[in-house]
Amino acid sequence: MKKRQRKRKGSKRGMIFLLVIAIAAVTSSVILWNTPISEINVYGTIQYTEDEIKQLIFSDPSDQKFLSLWLKDKLGKHKNFLRITSYELEFQNIHKVNVYIRENVMIGCVSYGGSYLYFDKDGVVVESGTTRLENIPIVEGLSYQEIVLGQKIKSDSDEIFQNAVRLAQILQNRGIAANSIYCSYENNFQFVVDEITVELGDSSDLEEKVTEYYAMQKVLEGRSGTLYLDNYSFQNSNQGYIFEEKDTE
Repeated sequence: MKKRQRKRKGSKRGMIFLLVIAIAAVTSSVILWNTPISEINVYGTIQYTEDEIKQLIFSDPSDQKFLSLWLKDKLGKHKNFLRITSYELEFQNIHKVNVYIRENVMIGCVSYGGSYLYFDKDGVVVESGTTRLENIPIVEGLSYQEIVLGQKIKSDSDEIFQNAVRLAQILQNRGIAANSIYCSYENNFQFVVDEITVELGDSSDLEEKVTEYYAMQKVLEGRSGTLYLDNYSFQNSNQGYIFEEKDTE
């Protein structure tokens, strides 16, 4: 009889203990679910402002609550944006999160249908708008088929356009803020920086030709005219180049 009573008491205690644990777990979950994130730090963004990133990633009210955001992050439920390759969330505590951005950088644009369409290093359109952004060259000289946001630009000469994309990437890597890139159907290229036009000739040795211009930037600063690098030869490292000063009269 006493053994039965002890068993009953033990069972009751066990049930009470489990009930307390369950209540504590539910209470903690409710508290965490409603705990607001009060500090958000953004790192790695160039094309977006910190406030724009916050508005994009934390647009839903639930994204501003710790537990909801933590669960979405662990389940890999990240949002997709054209100009962002990926992002990572680092939870410092239940009130503070760091956001690390990997951007899909725009390197050039084309004018089409009254808008400027900005593309990345793969020639994929990542942004469009009626306003021309600074320090991003516009590619001119070609015609384009229908252009769709999020897809590669299709030109009536894809090979030449891809060479223009490659040139835009080289210029950006060198930190050269070109105004425009012109390409012809004969596969000849030029780019313009302020008042300097740089003739590159065909698509061979584009990186080396841009490097030659890069080395002469300070000499050309404040001048106006055309620099001819179309006769560049890898074999002749001491060759001279023609700079034709623009007649200002």
